[in-house]
Amino acid sequence: SKAQEANQQALELTRQFLSAFQQSIDNIQSVATEFERMDNELQKNF
Repeated sequence: SKAQEANQQALELTRQFLSAFQQSIDNIQSVATEFERMDNELQKNF
């Protein structure tokens, strides 16, 4: 049915959105980790 088709599309969009969102979170976390590492290096030097 049309309603089922629309539901499937909505689910697929939601899934894609969550996947992209998770990738963004992973990127932010890796940047934060790198930042912390650099901070520790700098503190050793000063």
